[in-house]
Amino acid sequence: MDTTTLQPTSEMLDRVPDEVVALVFSHLPLQFHLRSTSMVCKKWATLTEGCFESVCKKRGWSMPRRPRGDNARQRLFPWRSLYYRHMCIACAQVGEFPVRSGSGIANRPGSNVQRHLVCTRCVRKPKVQAQLQASDLFVDIIGVTGKKLLRQEPPRRGARQ
Repeated sequence: MDTTTLQPTSEMLDRVPDEVVALVFSHLPLQFHLRSTSMVCKKWATLTEGCFESVCKKRGWSMPRRPRGDNARQRLFPWRSLYYRHMCIACAQVGEFPVRSGSGIANRPGSNVQRHLVCTRCVRKPKVQAQLQASDLFVDIIGVTGKKLLRQEPPRRGARQ
């Protein structure tokens, strides 16, 4: 009995044209699968870059005139880097509220630097709050679009002032 089976190998994937692979990637949900496939290898990261570009352009995000820092990954995959700067670290949707490191004291080196973004839904989840607190991170109460995290309730009728 012949027990040899066809195992997927990188050689098999190399035979598939890049256009076909890019087409498959364009149909993957961005927040989970596309983010994972872009981390597999440099070839796949290059093929997913077009998907990240189209998503960023749909959302009206543009590349900065001058790249920030001297990060090789940002130079090779600028649209993926732009997407990651705008996404929520918990759910990969569009983030709203900046997450900063340190105690919030502005004169300490490395403190008060924006590290990530968190969306409105995730910032209210106790699990996300616990993870941020354990990592010594805090969330701004005013989002990048000016939205306030805490809503001020109007005074109730008959309530004492």
